[in-house]
Amino acid sequence: GNSIGGFIAAGMAADHPSLVKGLVLVNSAGPITPAFSMAEYQAQVDTKKAPPEFLVQVLCGALFWYLERTVKSTLAWVYPIAPEMTVGWLSEEIERAAADVGAVSVFSAVAYLPPPRALNYMINEKWAGPTLVLQGAKDPLNDSKGRAAQLAALCSRHVRVELLSEAGHCPHDERPELFNAAMIKFASELGPGQARPAYTVQQIVSA
Repeated sequence: GNSIGGFIAAGMAADHPSLVKGLVLVNSAGPITPAFSMAEYQAQVDTKKAPPEFLVQVLCGALFWYLERTVKSTLAWVYPIAPEMTVGWLSEEIERAAADVGAVSVFSAVAYLPPPRALNYMINEKWAGPTLVLQGAKDPLNDSKGRAAQLAALCSRHVRVELLSEAGHCPHDERPELFNAAMIKFASELGPGQARPAYTVQQIVSA
């Protein structure tokens, strides 16, 4: 999964490991918390109060209005290596989806979600299976190199981290040749009848 999709994929692997053979995270969203405590997390969930609906609707409506009008410039920012890829189909599809009558309601539903679990906790403690982290180093949304190093240090079991130096938030689009090669290698290690590989040493690879 890429971005928020990576965080959702990690949650799926953490909660239903028997259904998952391997996990690939591509510039994944989600907090990285070295001292994550499930007890403290559960206390946050139990005490969280829903924000006022009116306030959520007003704030999300205003933010959504702004985002709708900056789709092209935001995409060009997120694709620093290949901004030309954001012209045409990609921006048009996002704009089309944003115009849906229920889009703001879906967007505002984020305010009512429970707090996120730490990404490193879900990977290392709950899933603990073969994991490939592909990280575009020029992601402008966060400290991509720092996150790659943190995941390599904290998720010491079954995890391989590859840092793609010439890619942004979506390395599968900007550097498909490197992305596909890493994916094919990882998938081949999970082939039918093969035992799960145990990645005991993290690898940070620049390409």
